[in-house]
Amino acid sequence: FSRETFKTENNLAVTPVPIESVLPVSTYTPDQTGPQVIKGAFDNYYENFILYITFDEPVNVNTVDATALTLLLFDIWSDNTDSYTLTGADAIFFNTDEQFS
Repeated sequence: FSRETFKTENNLAVTPVPIESVLPVSTYTPDQTGPQVIKGAFDNYYENFILYITFDEPVNVNTVDATALTLLLFDIWSDNTDSYTLTGADAIFFNTDEQFS
């Protein structure tokens, strides 16, 4: 691999290190905050309701509990807010590409 093969999200080059030069981790601080939803979109695809969610950090799709999600819907005309807690999901998919804006 070349120096330009991998880049961080800030577009910095990641330099490969030979396996014999790898150092062990000296300290580890676990993530103390959960991911936050930054945007979402709905789609009704052949009578299947699809919810697309984008988080502010990587999410392990195997740990997503759909029943822990509550949607808040705000009606700008009546100034009412309704909430709907999801009852489950038939499937959860992961995609690293931005699919909607």
